[in-house]
Amino acid sequence: MKKLIEELKIRWDSPKLIKQKEDIEILFNCVFNNEPAIIENNFLDIPQDIIDFWSITQNAFLFVDIINNQWGLEILNPLDAMTETKNNILERPEDFYKTDLIIGRFIGDSDLLFICCDKTSLNFGHIYVASPIDEREDWYHVSSSFEQFLTNYFDCNGKKFWEISRFS
Repeated sequence: MKKLIEELKIRWDSPKLIKQKEDIEILFNCVFNNEPAIIENNFLDIPQDIIDFWSITQNAFLFVDIINNQWGLEILNPLDAMTETKNNILERPEDFYKTDLIIGRFIGDSDLLFICCDKTSLNFGHIYVASPIDEREDWYHVSSSFEQFLTNYFDCNGKKFWEISRFS
């Protein structure tokens, strides 16, 4: 994880114009907090790759549209992740499980990025995108690990690769 984050910091040391559609270019920025997080967890088995991420950077803003603020992904710090998770479990107990951990919020929409923290499940460590209007069974499974998700997200320059693959 450390090598991946260092590579991404180097590639994104300044904002870049990225073509998102045939005729639209967006000025994106990626910012990683340089302070490690304090991880206090008493209720979840958090997969190692997100712990490794937080031990390097407590949060990050990825592919943020710095002109209109209508695009991007905020990777939450551990405290915000726990708070966001608890709130969503209370609001949508039929969709969110007590073993889910919301680790990100998409900017410009209401989708959430979460990781499965159920060590007894075959999808332990898998990453999903939750939509506020869809039921859990219709949510996107986007990766089998957080590190792989980050790699794919950066390879696609912040495009929602899971939506592209579903419709192409």
